[in-house]
Amino acid sequence: MHLSYSLQADDFLHYQLYAASHSPVVRRSRLRSWIIITLAFVSLAYIFYQEHVTSLMVYFALLAVASAALYPLYSRWRYKRHYRKHIETNYQGQIGATVVLELTDSLLRSVDKASRNELQLRELYQIVETSQAFLLRYNPAGAVIVPKNQVDVAALASELHRLANLNGIEYVDDQSWQWK
Repeated sequence: MHLSYSLQADDFLHYQLYAASHSPVVRRSRLRSWIIITLAFVSLAYIFYQEHVTSLMVYFALLAVASAALYPLYSRWRYKRHYRKHIETNYQGQIGATVVLELTDSLLRSVDKASRNELQLRELYQIVETSQAFLLRYNPAGAVIVPKNQVDVAALASELHRLANLNGIEYVDDQSWQWK
């Protein structure tokens, strides 16, 4: 099967956020930050409660409640902004470039203006289908991104299912995934 498409910044962002949301390190880091900030405000509220400074106690108690409720939204925004900047800095030459992808029973070839790559399909450990793209993951930090809006989704999904079964690759249907 031959495919030709171009990757946009949003395609790279989609992959980066998907990989981050499935990374135990990133998950722990986000959770740890959330807990530390909330506990810091709770601790300050408690200290001012012990010192009978009611106004500061109420202030920090409200900050603790606000951070407990709103920190996940802030963290989501911060990570998205970080990855946008990372993509602008590191993927400039690849944004908008045409990628030609060839899939055979045992080989994946991709050609773009910067490189030619060949990958044995058995080196893929996972094929992920999200609502926006197919991600052919060959290690936790690397993947071939195929945006759904530029290919025949039904034909490609069928071919990827066949290749996953043929080569013993895990196929993950994660179309309900959203960045949280």
